[in-house]
Amino acid sequence: MRTLPPNFHSHEHGGVDAPPRILLKPAYTVLPFIRAPLGYHVVHPYQAIVMALGLSILPPFLAIFYVGFTRVQMPDNVGHEYMIYFAILYLVLSLLRFAWRVLGPRKNIHSAEAGYSWLARLTPLPVWLCEIVLVPAAVGYVGYLIRESFSAELGWWLLICAMSLMLMAVWEAKRRASQRRATVDDIIRAETFEARVSGQEARAKPAAGMNADADKPDVAELGGGKRRRL
Repeated sequence: MRTLPPNFHSHEHGGVDAPPRILLKPAYTVLPFIRAPLGYHVVHPYQAIVMALGLSILPPFLAIFYVGFTRVQMPDNVGHEYMIYFAILYLVLSLLRFAWRVLGPRKNIHSAEAGYSWLARLTPLPVWLCEIVLVPAAVGYVGYLIRESFSAELGWWLLICAMSLMLMAVWEAKRRASQRRATVDDIIRAETFEARVSGQEARAKPAAGMNADADKPDVAELGGGKRRRL
């Protein structure tokens, strides 16, 4: 397992503005299944409970409105019960990982850490390839298979999650690149400031020497080889 840089979702110097939160919500529901480590905020119980309730309650109401406006017939394999199973599993896994973060071994992990996929952590493949292409493709493929078999509802949700994961990964890649550029800019700025300070000190030393010579008392030679101050 290789060591990867932190990937926390918070505002900081050199960061990039995140996409609208609503577009990242689906991705957060699959992070407990596919990424590690995860910080407190990513698997917080309040967020997990709200998302689990939303996945369990909202789809039937949305389906009713959709059928009412479009007059289309719902597929036979709606499979809302599988969406409920997914919501419960997401909630349980989030609570377990939150409890592990609180009660388990103490590690210096940012509270907004979103981690990396197991594919990126266990293989030498480029991180951007894993997170932007391969992992969303895998989630989308699983969603497609589920949609065509036992649960159209859960399948469509996983397809939405795949697109949300891709959007999140693109933002994370831009953010890491921006942070690297900001670090280089800070180093150059510090070096420039140091050069200016050194130049200022070099100019100040001769001036200080001239002032010291001006402050010395004048000495004149008098008869008898004695030196007296004037």
